[in-house]
Amino acid sequence: MGCTGKCQSSALEKPSVRCGAQGDPVLNASCEDSSVALRKVKALLRFPPSHVARPVTYHLVKDYDLRINILHAQISSSSVGRLVMDIEGSETNLTQALSFLKGEGVEFELLNGSVSWNDATCVHCGACTAVCPAGCLTMDRKTWTLVFDKAQCLVCQACVIACPVGAMNIAI
Repeated sequence: MGCTGKCQSSALEKPSVRCGAQGDPVLNASCEDSSVALRKVKALLRFPPSHVARPVTYHLVKDYDLRINILHAQISSSSVGRLVMDIEGSETNLTQALSFLKGEGVEFELLNGSVSWNDATCVHCGACTAVCPAGCLTMDRKTWTLVFDKAQCLVCQACVIACPVGAMNIAI
């Protein structure tokens, strides 16, 4: 991984690269000399009901040395499971992990854009608020107008599908 072996373990530091004296992965290590650039992506994973019991996130962490942050999960043994998460790791490990997901029958979509709201088109019907898992779309109870907190948005795209007038869009 490009490590010189001069790694220091610290519970307070966030690792930029995880490496040990022999280049082995180690938790909470920061390395002074690293040529491996980390990439962070947001992904939507869809699991068929038959796959929800498989330890997919475990394998992403253990086998591909990725850091994941689950932002939203909707998993059920009777319907398609949806998982929105941030995934961070080297370009090589991310590519291999995405191939692993494909091989496991897990559909994925990289969410590279952000949701944009066109206030002029919006009729403030509130349809998007009912499907927003993050709660970033709400109705102002005094004015009955839509309020969009973009910072909390997971980019799950549920609001884009639910909006009857096309006021919610994915901006790339």
